[in-house]
Amino acid sequence: MRKKRLFAVLLLASAAATLAAQTTPSPSRSPVARPDFSGTWVAADGARGAFLLGAEFTVTQDAKGMTVEGRTPLTGATKATYLFDGTVSKNGTVDSRVTWDGSKLVITMTGSAERTQVWSLDVATARLEIETRLNRDNAPMPGKVLYHRK
Repeated sequence: MRKKRLFAVLLLASAAATLAAQTTPSPSRSPVARPDFSGTWVAADGARGAFLLGAEFTVTQDAKGMTVEGRTPLTGATKATYLFDGTVSKNGTVDSRVTWDGSKLVITMTGSAERTQVWSLDVATARLEIETRLNRDNAPMPGKVLYHRK
């Protein structure tokens, strides 16, 4: 009887230790750091495919969000603000909401057409990839555009 009781206690202690190890965050598993998009960005292939942000744009960023300023042939000077906490930002007639997919910034914009931009920064090469998709048919618009820091 004593052996069964001792075995049961050891089994419960082992299960509790395993559960604690699974729920206790490991120091090596720190949250993904949000990239710093600050700076002036230039389209890697000139203006081709960069009509939404222009061939060159500037980002200012702080802990709360970022502001993107540029110039496009279609609209002239543009300025948009995005808040990192998921709050809707009103940019002209477009409502924008930011979410994060790991270290990727995802901006969902609703207005005349709903679209999503996914910003991915490769810190090692200082390259920014922005993929734009129309949400109604998930079609690329125009797809991915690569930028480099000026």
